[in-house]
Amino acid sequence: MNRFSIFNHKYIMFHHLKKIRKAVYAILGIAVISIYVFSSCLNRQGQKEFSGVDRKKIEAVINNALSKDPSEHNTDWFGTMPLAGLLSWHKMGYYPEVKDYVLKWLDYHYESHKTISDEEFHDRTSAGRCTVIRGYTLLLALYCGYPGVNFVCGPLYQLTDNEIARQVCKDVGDLVLNKIPRNEMGLLHHDDHDLTRGFTIPDAAYFYVPALFIAAKAYDKEVSEGDATAKEIQSKLIADGCDQLKKFTDLFLDREKKITKTIYRDGKLGETYWTRANGWLLWTIVESVEYLDKNSEIYAYACDALDVIAQGISKYQDKSGAMRLLVNEENTPLETTGTIFTAYGIHKAVRLGWIDKKYLDIAYKAWNYVDTQLDDDGNLSGCYFGWAIPAENRELNQFGNLKSAPGMLLTAGAEFAKSPIIN
Repeated sequence: MNRFSIFNHKYIMFHHLKKIRKAVYAILGIAVISIYVFSSCLNRQGQKEFSGVDRKKIEAVINNALSKDPSEHNTDWFGTMPLAGLLSWHKMGYYPEVKDYVLKWLDYHYESHKTISDEEFHDRTSAGRCTVIRGYTLLLALYCGYPGVNFVCGPLYQLTDNEIARQVCKDVGDLVLNKIPRNEMGLLHHDDHDLTRGFTIPDAAYFYVPALFIAAKAYDKEVSEGDATAKEIQSKLIADGCDQLKKFTDLFLDREKKITKTIYRDGKLGETYWTRANGWLLWTIVESVEYLDKNSEIYAYACDALDVIAQGISKYQDKSGAMRLLVNEENTPLETTGTIFTAYGIHKAVRLGWIDKKYLDIAYKAWNYVDTQLDDDGNLSGCYFGWAIPAENRELNQFGNLKSAPGMLLTAGAEFAKSPIIN
């Protein structure tokens, strides 16, 4: 065989090998795609249809919030819940304008709080005549609605390194740790009105307990630099957060009925199980667990409490997916905000592995129901605008606009935009 024949033979073999290799790659590609499609079909067969809230409706809620001048959002929970919801979307890469919007909100209140009177401050907010506390970065008051500012300033500091936001978080920690009154059981008061009654509610737990953990995180920088004083303050904040989490849960969670009592006053619990009380306690726990040591007793305690609440919701959730105004009373109306609380709290607890995946359907059903209560302009219906006292007094016809509801919706919507399960 001459040299040309050998070369030609090798060329033919190489050409055939290239064809064979391409064919193998093509077969492997088809196999991978087929396995993916097949497994996806299997997964869908095991799931009920889930649509959830229409994204265009969510966008309408966001646009409604952003259409206001930042100064129109105050610094109590009516103003901070919508901003916290907006930041939840921004942190996932949506709505880049949100960061500057919230910074303008903070700058406005930082400057204006330097000169306004207590009366003007009360007029801006829902604090009633609670005692105004000066000397902090922002004006605060002895009322549970104000520590909710940490749900805004905590993530704002993470996004921007804004030192004013970080100092607000520290201030709130000091307010809760050292100035908010506590009742005879050691629980933080709802406010400083008539301290003889020991009045507190699960709403207060939500605004106080996670705020303590967020405040503790604000000291991470100094602690990492070896600041012993910062370490001591951080430890006290974490310890108080854990203590209050357990105290509020022990008091309000009825482990027999597996739902949450509405109110504590005059040395005893109330009679009713208001839907938002159930939701506030659920959110208190899910917004606190991420800060807890996974090997600690309080972590195990919190996850167990979440499981108990999930069992109760599973028992009492209406077939429509909604929660009733008084959770265990079938003759009371379906209510939207309590349903939003349910959707978010259960979904997050399942997604992060704090409770079993079997509860996920509760969240999906609740979120599907919320879609039926939200119109194309971003307006929610079916919201109880009353609070714990009228709910306990069975004043059940107070339905209409609730200023904080859009914030609840945005926070829940951002949660559902994440992958359902990561554990």
